[in-house]
Amino acid sequence: MRCLHCGSTTLETVATCQECGQPLQAAAEGPGPAASPAVEQAPRPPSVPETPWRGAGLPPELAAQLDPETLDLTRLSLPQTLLEAEPRAGVHAAPAADARAEEPPARRYGGLWLRGMAALVDAVLAGGLALLAGAAAVAAAAGGATLAGGLDLATAYVAGIAALLASAGVSLAYHTLFGGAWGRTPGKMLFGLTLARADGGAPGYGQAAWRWIASWVGLGLLGLGPLLIAVTRRKQGVHDLLAGTVVLRESTGSP
Repeated sequence: MRCLHCGSTTLETVATCQECGQPLQAAAEGPGPAASPAVEQAPRPPSVPETPWRGAGLPPELAAQLDPETLDLTRLSLPQTLLEAEPRAGVHAAPAADARAEEPPARRYGGLWLRGMAALVDAVLAGGLALLAGAAAVAAAAGGATLAGGLDLATAYVAGIAALLASAGVSLAYHTLFGGAWGRTPGKMLFGLTLARADGGAPGYGQAAWRWIASWVGLGLLGLGPLLIAVTRRKQGVHDLLAGTVVLRESTGSP
């Protein structure tokens, strides 16, 4: 340090100047450097409390793996509970409203009078064809008898049997073909009726043929077989009950 008296430089550890012998304490206690004004520090923002990791509603196994403080990508896996987790409420609520609109309409069955009108149309059509077939059978029998030398009682009997069989065959073919192929004879088509199995399926040719045979059983019961249509729940006659069929009516609106 420099002596204020003689200006010589001496060590800071000595108390007096080595040149003039004056004490150096005064110089040491001299005015020091001006203290720098204190810098006003800006106030620290309030600390935000840390929110614990809750996994955003994920299953506990997955939330524990995705915790930012303990995340380990090498051990990350999707637990089975994530795949089996129930959907949140409201996600699948909309399709429930549409399921009601997709319900099939209730089946409507053809009544006695509507089916009677359809049967009348079919009787006219099938009866006309059967009459032609019977006439052809009689003509064939008569022609054969003429060639044989004349008509006799046996020939007339054979001609009558042939006409009856031809008529029955045409009627059977009529109802079997239309009922087995389309479930609808021309008469049923005209009045919006459809023949179906009791479970609602389409009948086959065998079931349509058996229904035609059963219809003659119903007529043999003093004609009471078709009258069951008016009193049974699904409007079935004796021939429908025996054949396991129903007659459905086309739905034109709400039942």
